[in-house]
Amino acid sequence: MSMAGDVWFGFSWVLNQLPKLSPIKRFPDLAALADRHSDELPGVDVFVTTVDPVDEPILYTVNTILSILAADYPVDRYACYLSDDGGTLVHYEAMHCVEPRAPESYFAMKTQAYRGGVAGELMSDRRRVRREYEEFKVRIDSLFSTIRKRSDAYNAKHAGENATWMADGTHWAGAWFEPAENHRRGQHQTLWEDDMGHRGERTGGIRGGRGVGQAASTRR
Repeated sequence: MSMAGDVWFGFSWVLNQLPKLSPIKRFPDLAALADRHSDELPGVDVFVTTVDPVDEPILYTVNTILSILAADYPVDRYACYLSDDGGTLVHYEAMHCVEPRAPESYFAMKTQAYRGGVAGELMSDRRRVRREYEEFKVRIDSLFSTIRKRSDAYNAKHAGENATWMADGTHWAGAWFEPAENHRRGQHQTLWEDDMGHRGERTGGIRGGRGVGQAASTRR
């Protein structure tokens, strides 16, 4: 009986090794897939959230994003979003089934029927998110005066310069590129940047123009 079992296991081992002697490698025909199924592929949105740069090192976050963007998927149906506040508002809206999703419209509503599943956490979450949103609005509204005061302080130290300066002490590329007495705010070169061109092409630069026209276009 034991002899028969050994023979059977030996025979099974031989059968298992035969396919490994001549392995078959299959590669997808991307052109054929694109012709037949590109219209059927769903759009994919990937959200990457991070909060603490110590517990979640920046390099790890960047590597995660690069790995996501390197996926073999049509670029017009694939997008990656990064949130450095842990996606607070996104999590809040999903957990409590918030509608409308626009913060200003949502917080302006007096009453609303609750459709989420954790009503006990709604009030504390709402107060926290609203406080963070109000602080965010204050920072945005104060940018104009903050940037002007910062630029005036830097320009006073650099005689003859009339430039717009960023918080890190560097000159905002393209801003106030022609200092003149009749120069007005908004009159500077239009800035555009293509963060990641299609098929490995990377283009970026500054184009001349009047008015603020900064746009970041990313094709993934």
